[in-house]
Amino acid sequence: MELLNLFIRFEKEFEIELPEHAAEKLASVKDLCDFIRKEYARQGIECPSGVIFDRVRRLMAIVLRADDNEIRPTTRFADVPRRRPAA
Repeated sequence: MELLNLFIRFEKEFEIELPEHAAEKLASVKDLCDFIRKEYARQGIECPSGVIFDRVRRLMAIVLRADDNEIRPTTRFADVPRRRPAA
């Protein structure tokens, strides 16, 4: 459920439509960033890869309550380290 919410947030944040079963097709942060960059290029929008990565990492940290310092391009969505809820 968390990943579904995350991918919905990505669609809203980047104003794009992700493919069906995005979590399966876009397994890593890099896969997602590449998809977004290509979609933007198709729409005639220029956005540096670093900017896309920073926005993806920020959203992941918020939605998954993950430590953004541990999110790298090679990070797989299924393996994102999550913080424990505050007691």
